[in-house]
Amino acid sequence: KGKIGFVIPAELLQVSYAQQLREFLALFYNKINIISFEKLVFPDIQQEVVLLLCEKNGSDSHLIEHLELKDASDLEKLDVNILKSPSKKIDFKSNKWTYYFLEQEEIDFLEQIAKKRKVPTIGNYVNVEVGITTGANDYFTVPLPVVEAYDLKEYAKPMVGRSVQVNSVIFTEKDWKLNRQTKAKAHLLVFPAKEKINGHKGVNSYIRMGES
Repeated sequence: KGKIGFVIPAELLQVSYAQQLREFLALFYNKINIISFEKLVFPDIQQEVVLLLCEKNGSDSHLIEHLELKDASDLEKLDVNILKSPSKKIDFKSNKWTYYFLEQEEIDFLEQIAKKRKVPTIGNYVNVEVGITTGANDYFTVPLPVVEAYDLKEYAKPMVGRSVQVNSVIFTEKDWKLNRQTKAKAHLLVFPAKEKINGHKGVNSYIRMGES
């Protein structure tokens, strides 16, 4: 018996490489609370994190709950009694814990839809592929000041550097421009063949900087 707490990247709740970890935690512990935050807890790293609280009490139940707070300061006002009674049963057939961000009624509704199979999946309309992660490459993914400093507008393609830059299921050019103005890495640099940029001082200067 006992309790344990972790501050973990939010992505561990759903990524495939953490599936075995989630399965172990779900089986080993009897109560799990996931506390997420509306605002970034560590803004300098641009990484969403959650507080994972687990308890083992020797019972046969495996329950989980999700709470969302505005920011880390709200932890001081949190009623810890709420954490004693998670209400959702862990579905060991479900691979992702983001599933539990929903209310129980919403979970039941989705399960009914899945059983009836009357709603087509997104795979019926588009090809779903794993993306290539470039957000950590500071040379090719850059904020607006870098584009302006080296006059790279012609070679800067709009991009979303990290999922944290998308705050809704709908993302428009207006949202991208907002990211751009907040100096987020919102540009992907795509240079043509070297002979096509010989006369561009900004590009040549940027390439020399990268090679140094």
